[in-house]
Amino acid sequence: MIIYVLMFASSTLFAYLAQRNKVAVKDNEGNEKYRLNRFYVVLSALIPIFFAGMRGAIADTWAYINSFKNIIWSDVSDLITGKVDGKAPGYYFLEWLFKQLVDNYTVWFFLIAIFCVVCLWIVFAKYSDSFALSVFLFYGTTSFSWLFNGMRQYIAVCAMFLMFPLMLRTGNRKRDFRNLILFIVITLLLYTIHSSAIVILPIFLLCRGNLFGRWKTLLILGFVVASAFVGPFTSFLSDLFSDASFGTVSKDIQNYDGANILRIVIAAIPIFLGLYRLKAIKNDNEPVFNFCFNMSLINVCIWVPAVVISGNTFGRFAEYCSVFNMILYPMIINRYYGGKTKKLLTILLILAFVFWFYYQMKLTWNWPYLSEVIGNFY
Repeated sequence: MIIYVLMFASSTLFAYLAQRNKVAVKDNEGNEKYRLNRFYVVLSALIPIFFAGMRGAIADTWAYINSFKNIIWSDVSDLITGKVDGKAPGYYFLEWLFKQLVDNYTVWFFLIAIFCVVCLWIVFAKYSDSFALSVFLFYGTTSFSWLFNGMRQYIAVCAMFLMFPLMLRTGNRKRDFRNLILFIVITLLLYTIHSSAIVILPIFLLCRGNLFGRWKTLLILGFVVASAFVGPFTSFLSDLFSDASFGTVSKDIQNYDGANILRIVIAAIPIFLGLYRLKAIKNDNEPVFNFCFNMSLINVCIWVPAVVISGNTFGRFAEYCSVFNMILYPMIINRYYGGKTKKLLTILLILAFVFWFYYQMKLTWNWPYLSEVIGNFY
């Protein structure tokens, strides 16, 4: 636990210093803008990269270590050609290719951690109204834990998070069309990394545009119906993910393992904060905010069957949406609340997610930090 607390505190502190020590710069038109202090931004990113890269057999990391040690070309070739059932040929090909260059799983973990954290930090720095608060939420929501458990899916999550600007409409039809095609192509490639990417693709597409469109309403109704009529919906998921990489899905669905109901409460907080200022939000009609708010709405919809049916299965899908809350919270609080209300909401948010971090990391998971290099901490 001490390592995770150290990561949380130090990374957030550096993010705060990066924000507090902003540097004034001028754009091409001569307008003065402020840029985060890059030195502290890098330090804040190095913390999760270092500990994720140096880790040992924490959670499902042992499976990734075993995969790296035993990967051979014939296995990869069988996946690519379809001789054996299974998904993620893209991931295993990259793993095999990297092993030919550097036969060290720690370096492989470092590379993946660098990719994921850089994707997140780029979006935080560009779109968040509070870089420090976004980094805080990265830990407070326990999203950082995906670097230790579920690493392969987190590659897809972070890549799609980085690509979300491609989903923002610019008003130029040709550019929007090119961006859309590029997004779809990259998502299909990510499907070879993790199967869940293909399920999330239509959700990203439906979140484009204004708040609460017709398609968003239909999607919400779809999740309600899916929750009411569990059989057909979950059978579809079982068929789609009935392979080695998603082999527990069918079992998870048949044996109830619903997520904590607090997950719905946490997912719903930005929706309630937004609804309270809905008129102002609709008047602004800001594309980035609209997309993030729509994703947050879908996030709530996904957590409903996650709680009712299977946390392991639906919780995988929710992370694609949950990550957008890390920039949505700062936007809602900073843009639509002011004065004492803003300060109070910020304090309550910090306290709530500090508690959630402790609840998950200590009382629920109670993970030790294991490393063959820097030692084990229980």
